[in-house]
Amino acid sequence: MINITADPQNPNKLVLTQTVTLYLDKLLTDILSEEVAIAIQTQAKKDLLHNKQIKKAISAAAFQLLKERLGVVDIPTPPPMPQENL
Repeated sequence: MINITADPQNPNKLVLTQTVTLYLDKLLTDILSEEVAIAIQTQAKKDLLHNKQIKKAISAAAFQLLKERLGVVDIPTPPPMPQENL
C-alpha cells in the first residue's frame, strides 16, 4: 500500500509512505518457531549450568517452595531497637 500525503510542516512537499505486508508459509513459520525454541533451550541450559545469579535465584525459589509445601511459616523478626549514644 502506498500513501501520498501533504507534509504538515511544508505545504510544498509531499510525504510518500509505503506499507509492505509479508505472508509467510505455515511451514516456514513452524521451522522458525522450532529454531527459536531450540535457541531458547540452548541459552537456558547454558544459564542453568554457568550463571551464578540464575543458580542462586533458582535455589532461593526452590527453598521457598519447599518451605511452603512443608508448612514452614516464617515469623518476622522485629527491627532492631535504635541505640542511644551515651
